[in-house]
Amino acid sequence: MKYNYAIHIIRNTDEFVASIAEICVVEKGATPQEALLRALQAEENVLLTYEKQKISLPPPAHRFDPLPKVTRWITKYFPFFAKVFVGYLFVVCLTSMLLLIAFPSVQSRVETYILGGKAGTHSEKVLSKLGISLCLEK
Repeated sequence: MKYNYAIHIIRNTDEFVASIAEICVVEKGATPQEALLRALQAEENVLLTYEKQKISLPPPAHRFDPLPKVTRWITKYFPFFAKVFVGYLFVVCLTSMLLLIAFPSVQSRVETYILGGKAGTHSEKVLSKLGISLCLEK
């Protein structure tokens, strides 16, 4: 169970120590004992008491809003997926470039398929067997 510490500083003349102790506990995450020590270091003759208080949760939302969970998931896992995707693109591009450099005949065959040359008629036959028709102008 989570608790929040409420700091009560009793002093007749000054509110300065109260603000120091509250800053120590709230902003720096110190325990009440550390806040007391810091307050006493700042000024003497201070009576400090603290008590545990339950942290009250906010009321539930009236409608379901999945955006915060999605946003949290994206910010948590996006760097990993971005690295994987960029790595995948790099490998695909590098592999295709190396294949085109190593086998220049592949490039000419690809151009022939696209331009509809001798290999283009073969590709039309293969595609027609698969049920795909191409309209290539000759």
